[in-house]
Amino acid sequence: MGGFRFCVLGSSSEGNCTLVQVAGTTFLIDAGFAGKKIREMLGTLGIAPEQIDAVFITHEHCDHSKGVAGLAKFRNIKWFASRGTSRKLADKKVEWNIVVPAKSSTFDFKDIRVRAFSIPHDSQEAVAYIFEHDGEKLAWMSDCGKTTIQSLDALQDVDILFLESNYDLNLLRNSNRPYDLKERINSSHGHLSNEQCVQFLNDLPNTVLQQLYFVHVSKECNDLALVRELCGSAASAKWGSSLTVEVVNPSETMPANARRGF
Repeated sequence: MGGFRFCVLGSSSEGNCTLVQVAGTTFLIDAGFAGKKIREMLGTLGIAPEQIDAVFITHEHCDHSKGVAGLAKFRNIKWFASRGTSRKLADKKVEWNIVVPAKSSTFDFKDIRVRAFSIPHDSQEAVAYIFEHDGEKLAWMSDCGKTTIQSLDALQDVDILFLESNYDLNLLRNSNRPYDLKERINSSHGHLSNEQCVQFLNDLPNTVLQQLYFVHVSKECNDLALVRELCGSAASAKWGSSLTVEVVNPSETMPANARRGF
């Protein structure tokens, strides 16, 4: 175990992008910052864009896809997304490799086994991803309005989980955001609240989880201490002190508490 190296370059409504390395393969999960900014952040880690083998896009919203056009000139990069997402990003001038989440698509990319499955979000065809190598599994699931039976089944044997805990309902309700936006966030195709995240963890039939990272935490409608208290405590109560639990600070890029091996 321990083959995956990763660094969350940033995770918030201002941009989402995570660098992952395993088995000699380097890839990004989402590209939600401008291409130049992504290149600069990668540079601080000693990674050149020519070293990026692939980018796996979860959905077309700008905070997950802003950098596609800026990275398009690097022909070494393979691009993966659902058909719905690729159609929404058709103007980005990249050649898309299509994943089929409705069928819980599983395929090989180099020495990595990749699984994509559907999640409910107000986008064309959002997906979560699971990456597997040498028996170790890393999963990313954010921008998800509600948990599903499929997500519980898919994540039951992952070792490393990046999971959304986006908002606190009271903070969302009392925020200055427009009511239509509040309703969208709180809908079944919006984002996971802290309470929904806790319920998902309680329902998740996983006995092998080793590392848990809470991502896409709202700056305005959530609080890091709340996430630690509610979600972190629920995780520690279930999996014990051996579980690594971290909350990714949305106000930082490349936070030191959201990396392994870099």
